[in-house]
Amino acid sequence: MSKLDHVREEIARSRLFFGKKRDYNRSRVLWLSVTTASLSALATVAIGTTKMLCLEWLQIVAIVATSVATIIGVWESVFSYRGLWNLNNIAMADLDRFKRQIDYPGNAEE
Repeated sequence: MSKLDHVREEIARSRLFFGKKRDYNRSRVLWLSVTTASLSALATVAIGTTKMLCLEWLQIVAIVATSVATIIGVWESVFSYRGLWNLNNIAMADLDRFKRQIDYPGNAEE
């Protein structure tokens, strides 16, 4: 195996790794965003319904929903899936650029 073939193999392996991480982080961003928005909407509806129908127990639902939404929001901030997703996209773009430079040396960018 030549050195260039080894580099190509490493690029392919790295692209696979970063592609999986990118997809994982993107799914986490989507899940966390939809979940927090849904819980906030549920809390709003529960508060409104409590006032309109005098169902006091719905206040508990609203409190629980806002509490869980807060925890999920902090979870997203701590793990920063959106930032990780962005970093994986940058890594993928750099690997693609490097691969193109190796595959087509006459058309080198920059």
